[in-house]
Amino acid sequence: MRFYSARQAIHEAYSIHLRSKGFEVKLTDALREPDFSGYLRKAHRKHHDDEARDEQKRAELLSSFHPVGHYQEDRSVKLDANRLISDSAEAGKIIAAVERLPDHLKSWCYWCYSPLGQLDSSSNQSLLNLAENRQKVVALRNEQERLADLADTLEARIKRCKNTKRLNELLELDEDKLLVDAARLEQQAGRIENALRLGDRFSVELWRWLDLLVEEAVNDKVRLKTRRHIKDVVIASFYNYRHKVYSVRKDFLGPKAICERFEIPYSHFERDYRRWIFWSTEICDYLERISLRPVSRLVDKVE
Repeated sequence: MRFYSARQAIHEAYSIHLRSKGFEVKLTDALREPDFSGYLRKAHRKHHDDEARDEQKRAELLSSFHPVGHYQEDRSVKLDANRLISDSAEAGKIIAAVERLPDHLKSWCYWCYSPLGQLDSSSNQSLLNLAENRQKVVALRNEQERLADLADTLEARIKRCKNTKRLNELLELDEDKLLVDAARLEQQAGRIENALRLGDRFSVELWRWLDLLVEEAVNDKVRLKTRRHIKDVVIASFYNYRHKVYSVRKDFLGPKAICERFEIPYSHFERDYRRWIFWSTEICDYLERISLRPVSRLVDKVE
């Protein structure tokens, strides 16, 4: 295997690891004798007329049989097995270097460079699904706030209600049941939000580390909604960075697309969110520099 860069080495190494089925290579065909009689019987079964039985047809059938090609095919199997062993050994060195990294750097290599980052839960499409599922979280939290407020003010609503139909509806409500339903919706929204942020098991350490890093970088006076939008911009910027690893084209999601997907006011983007794109790029550069350094040393040795 020829390595051209540390990024390519990680991708190729994990590709070999994922599609490898071990070294159960069958080499018994190399010892098999060419079966002339079997070949002729098979050929004669297709030709039952008298022409197939004459000497001239027999000579043509014999001349068309090339046992050398049979042995050549077996020799290629041996070469493929040797190549498989060699490539797997080199891939093992690359994978060992990645596995020795800290958890968040190892998760970065999984997500950014290896085929594991192209799984459904880590692909670019998952970022688009993130925005759609975020709307579900917002709807659940709005309903939870409505039920909690209704439970807190139920008694006062009943006292001042003058509409008979509405009064009967309020009397049928149970304050404890409203609080239980509100807590259930809050838990459901929290589970969806954590699952969206953490992603799959290969990238979970990266997003957990990034979430703590953003919390430390954001000012304590920033509103909760703005803080959530900042995290969305950071995550989208990470996906844009990975998109450029595989392609030299423009960003996967531009500023306007990010605002539309995550319902961020575009009029506030330059003031509140633009700098977080540059911040995310610096973090990605740092992760790439630190994680690829040990792999680059191995690539240099192989070359």
